[in-house]
Amino acid sequence: MLRSERTLESRLRISLVPVAFVALVALPMDACWAGGNAFEEAMNWFDPLFFQYNLVLALLAILIVPLITVMYVSNMKDVKRLRIERDFSPKELERYREEIKRLIPLQFRLRRYWGSMAALTLVITMGALIILLFKPYFPPVESVESAAALAVSQVERAHGTAELTGSGSVLTTKEPLGQGVDYGKGANMLLLGPFVEFYSTDRTKFYHQIVISLTAFQFGFLGAYIYFIGYLLRAYFTLDLSPHTYVAGSLRMVVSSILALVLSFALPALEVFGSVSDAAYSERFLRFLPLLAFFLGYFPNRALFLLEKLGNKMLGFGPTKYAGTPLADLAGMSSDHEMRLDREGFDNIENLSHARPIDLAVRTGFGYRQLKQWVGEARLRLHLENDFEEFVDRAGIRTVEELVNYWQGQPDAVAQHLKETVSPKIFAKLAIVVPLLLREQVERTGPLAELVGA
Repeated sequence: MLRSERTLESRLRISLVPVAFVALVALPMDACWAGGNAFEEAMNWFDPLFFQYNLVLALLAILIVPLITVMYVSNMKDVKRLRIERDFSPKELERYREEIKRLIPLQFRLRRYWGSMAALTLVITMGALIILLFKPYFPPVESVESAAALAVSQVERAHGTAELTGSGSVLTTKEPLGQGVDYGKGANMLLLGPFVEFYSTDRTKFYHQIVISLTAFQFGFLGAYIYFIGYLLRAYFTLDLSPHTYVAGSLRMVVSSILALVLSFALPALEVFGSVSDAAYSERFLRFLPLLAFFLGYFPNRALFLLEKLGNKMLGFGPTKYAGTPLADLAGMSSDHEMRLDREGFDNIENLSHARPIDLAVRTGFGYRQLKQWVGEARLRLHLENDFEEFVDRAGIRTVEELVNYWQGQPDAVAQHLKETVSPKIFAKLAIVVPLLLREQVERTGPLAELVGA
């Protein structure tokens, strides 16, 4: 790395923490500043010690991402290089040594992470503000007391000197009526949806719907955040941290929060919570709502599947069919592996068959041997299609590399053995496929590893 590049990266590392701290302080001030002493009032929403405790929690939630990123970029580059090199044979290592030296430093430049990390930090900051620092306040709205309460200024309530009087009822207090985000002045369509009319028709239901929406939104975000932190630590230890991790985390938090919010409007319609008119007010629904929202945030794909299923059922559409072969069919594939490969643009076996294992080994936490196995299997599946499982069961060969190695030993004897082992249909495919693979190997004039896209 050039001296100018090292100097720039060092400056970025040094400035990262103060920049994040400034963002933490500036964003709450900007969000709370609605005129006058709004931020000063926000400081009084909680007991001072409790407010400081929440502020420390928000600081920890926000800064954990840039701190782990700096540690990863600073400490894990050599570990990544050694892990990749150990996975190569001496011949392969000699061939790819220069490419490894070129690719790995590109993955461990802090400036590659700056944009995606800043976006993620902003998303986490907004979520932390909503959960920890934005306290909702619902002023009393019953009879004359409600009108008087709404008429009292925020400053008077802050000092606890308001006296409310009205015909037929008197309310006198020396304590603040309440401080926080005053949803009694209105809320947007995101929180209320089709119930926005309650603002003028039924204030009790209006406030109750806001509580439901806020709960769903906050716990949906919390579920996505907890998932991301676990994935971030896993990516750190498996040497799998990349800008894609932060972009995917940002999208997950935003999408999960909105999904949980949208589904919160439909959840009371489920029969398990009773009649539709009473479900939103039932204790069972209110107790299950945080759990359901957290689940939807932790597993947003389940929420999308639920929405798709409900939408197809309501509209009378049939199940959606996809032409691609799922990655789950590959040996050793898990849901986490599928998700990680999907982030690299390989969402099915047909796509993965064109991947280069060396590139994926550098960009992800997978070993070169494992990737080579998956890509080789994907290529053989692409050629044999529905006959692949039967071929593996009869011949025990799972990848293109294994097939070509076996065929090259004694072609005539191998052809006769395969003809006796597999069905005529599969052997007819092999008679066409194997010469094509052998010709491809000759044209590339490289080692057998290149046959599977290495």
